[in-house]
Amino acid sequence: MGACLRISNTDNAYLKKYEYANASAEDFWNTIAQVSGKPADRIMSSFVVQPGVPLVIFSESCDEGKTHVKLTQQRYLYDRKLLESESPEGWDIPVCVKGSTETCQLLTGSASSLTVPGCKPMYGNAGARGYYRTAYTDQLSQQLATTAENALTPAEAIMFTADTWGAIRIAREDVGAFLSLAHSFRFARSSALQSQVHNSLRYMGDYLTTAADRPQYQKWLRDELEPEMDKIGWSAGPDESEDIRQIRGYVLATLGLTADDPRAIAEAQSIAKKDLAKEPVDPTLVRSALMIAARHGDVQLFEAYLARLRSPLNPEDYIHYVGGITGFTQPALIQRALEFFLSPDTRSQDAIIAFTGMLSNPRSREQSWSFIREHWDAVEKKVTPFAAGYLVDAGGTFCDAKNRDEVKAFFTTHKIPTAGKRVDQAVERIDACIDLTSHQTRKLEAWLDAQGTKTHVGQ
Repeated sequence: MGACLRISNTDNAYLKKYEYANASAEDFWNTIAQVSGKPADRIMSSFVVQPGVPLVIFSESCDEGKTHVKLTQQRYLYDRKLLESESPEGWDIPVCVKGSTETCQLLTGSASSLTVPGCKPMYGNAGARGYYRTAYTDQLSQQLATTAENALTPAEAIMFTADTWGAIRIAREDVGAFLSLAHSFRFARSSALQSQVHNSLRYMGDYLTTAADRPQYQKWLRDELEPEMDKIGWSAGPDESEDIRQIRGYVLATLGLTADDPRAIAEAQSIAKKDLAKEPVDPTLVRSALMIAARHGDVQLFEAYLARLRSPLNPEDYIHYVGGITGFTQPALIQRALEFFLSPDTRSQDAIIAFTGMLSNPRSREQSWSFIREHWDAVEKKVTPFAAGYLVDAGGTFCDAKNRDEVKAFFTTHKIPTAGKRVDQAVERIDACIDLTSHQTRKLEAWLDAQGTKTHVGQ
C-alpha cells in the first residue's frame, strides 16, 4: 500500500492465525485491516475483485502558498469509446502526491481533493508506489515535464513517462507533452527510462509522421540526440557504466532507424563492417548497427549477411544476423530473405523470429504479409502450430483498416490452435493505433512547426 498504509506485524498475525488452516484472499486482507486499523480490506478487494486499472486525473491551483489538488478517478481503457462510456468500476486508492512535500490520502468515490504546503508542480504518484495511472491538466503536465529530470526519482521518471504516453493514447494529452518530456530526459542516465523514451520516439516515427512532416521530425530527433551521443561518446569509453552502454545502443537505433542521421548510419556501417570481418565491436551496438547498415545496404552486403548466417561464430552471433537481414528494404532482397527463412537452411525456432521481425518492420511489412499468406501452408509447417501464434501478434503491428480486416479474415479462416484470443487482441491493437493516429498526427505536425523545425521533403 506504500507510504499511505504502513503496517507492522501483519504477516505474523496472518500466518499465526492460519498456520494450520486454509485461507482465502478475504482472510488475508481482513487480517491486515484488523491488525493495522486501516481499510486494507476495502482497498485490496477493490483491486482484486474487479477488472482494470484506475486512472487518477490531477488538477491544481496555488493560493497563499498552498497547492489545492483535485483528484478524479475512472477506469483506464485504450478504447476511447469505452473510456468515455462511464464504466462502473471504482477503487479505494492510496494516493501519494509529491510537491514541496509528500502527502498521502485515500481516494474513495469518483472525486476528492487535498491541500499541500508550497506551490511546486505536484507529481501524482510519489515514489512510483501506487498501482494507478496518472493524467494531468496541460499546464501541470508541461510544468512537470520541465522540472522532471531534477524533481523526479528514476522510478518516478519511468512511471511518469509511461503515464504520459498512456494519456496521449487516449487523447488526454497531446503528443507534444511526450516530446517535451523526452527533451527533459535526454541526458538522463537510466537505461530503463531511456529504453521507454526511445521505444516511443521510434513508434511515433513509424506511425504518427507523414511523408510531409517526417523530415521535420527527423531533424528534431537529430538536434536532440546528436548532442546526447556526443556527450556519452559514439564508442565505449573506459570504466563506463552498463547504463551508458545500453543508452548508446538506444540512441544509435533511434538516430539510424528513425532519424536517418548520416553520422549514425556511417557509424553503424563501420560496426557492421568490423563485425563481418570478425573484429571486436561493442556487443550492445551490434544488433542495431546491423539493422541500420542493412537498411542502406546493397546486394553485396546482403550476401555477406547470408554467408554469416550459414557460418555463425556462435548462437548469439546467428541471432544478430537473423535480425540484421530482416532490415533490408529493397523488394528483391526482402523476397530472398523470406525465401531463405522458409527454406531447410533455417530452423523453425529461428524462422519465427525472422518472420515476426519482418512483419514488425514498416518497410518490409506489406511484402512480408503477402508472402506469408501466399505460402501459408509451408509457413505454418515451418514454424509449427505452437509458434504460429506469434505471427498473429505481429499482424497487430499494422495501423490501417484494410490490413486490419485482412488480418482478422485470414486468421479467422486459417485457425491456429494456440492463438486463443490473439486475433481479437491484434485487431484491438490495430484499432488503437488507428485511433491514435486520428487524433495525434496533426498535433505532431503542429508541434513540430511550433518548434521551428520546418523542413521541406527532400532536404
